[in-house]
Amino acid sequence: VEIMGSEGYLINQFLAKRTNHRTDAYGGPDFRNRMKFAVDIVRGTRQAVGPDFILIFRLSMLDLVDDGSSWDEVLHVAQAI
Repeated sequence: VEIMGSEGYLINQFLAKRTNHRTDAYGGPDFRNRMKFAVDIVRGTRQAVGPDFILIFRLSMLDLVDDGSSWDEVLHVAQAI
């Protein structure tokens, strides 16, 4: 299973401050909130397929837009998933 969390796809839109204007637990200025959607998807997928199934998460290393994810944020979400 490959999860597309990069290049402006839905998960990336949650991660980037530029596109995530939510005010609930999945948004706001705190990156931990913005990365919650990605982490929840990975946890749910892992639970569904089991520990031995190959799971790939495609993550943008550089958004190339203003208010995209910073390098520290990319590292943080990579470690969390």
